[in-house]
Amino acid sequence: MSSCSLHVLTNDDDRTFTLSDYEGARARWCPGCGDHSVLAAVEKLLSAEQLKPEDTVFVSGIGCSSRFPHYLKTYGFHGVHGRALPVALGIKLHRPELAVFVVMGDGDCTSIGAGHWVHTLRYNPDLVVLMLDNGIYGLTKNQTSPTTPQGVPSNTQPQGTILPPLNPISLALGVSNASFVAQTAEFVPAHLYATLRAAFHHRGLSFVRILQRCPVFTRGSLPRR
Repeated sequence: MSSCSLHVLTNDDDRTFTLSDYEGARARWCPGCGDHSVLAAVEKLLSAEQLKPEDTVFVSGIGCSSRFPHYLKTYGFHGVHGRALPVALGIKLHRPELAVFVVMGDGDCTSIGAGHWVHTLRYNPDLVVLMLDNGIYGLTKNQTSPTTPQGVPSNTQPQGTILPPLNPISLALGVSNASFVAQTAEFVPAHLYATLRAAFHHRGLSFVRILQRCPVFTRGSLPRR
């Protein structure tokens, strides 16, 4: 678990936070990875909303995107593959006053974590859920994920992906009680930031699919919109 950096002042109401108050360790993603853009937008959101680092939590599973909690000076929990949502739900149920964000990749959310994803949408807790979708398993070096475009080769399907890709937006919209479902892209920064801000202000579960590029494995393709 990553710890937060606290300001020691006599009056909490006097504190003003800048971007540097949220910037953690230097991000180790590949140059050109879309995760850098998402991190920058999230830091901007935290600063704009003046969220107290000690009252903010980022929960992740496994994958490139799941390094997120390490790069922020908030509380964080780097969980196991596909289990970010039950961890985040437990935190929110025990400490409802906290701002809880969940960051997952496409495989993390729509494959091993699919059951948790669908049912958390149904429960509609007050969480901001970000699915960073580059259409491939990047951390484990180029395996087909549920959102890989049809025909794209990978280490697990070298002749090209056989099945049409799963559409996370269609699935989320088909779940009863889903209350905020949105899609944006890391390469449209103004739209990305506006979407994140709307998601944060929504009371209930906000599910945001963020299309992104992987500079190593998906240079010529993006997940199906």
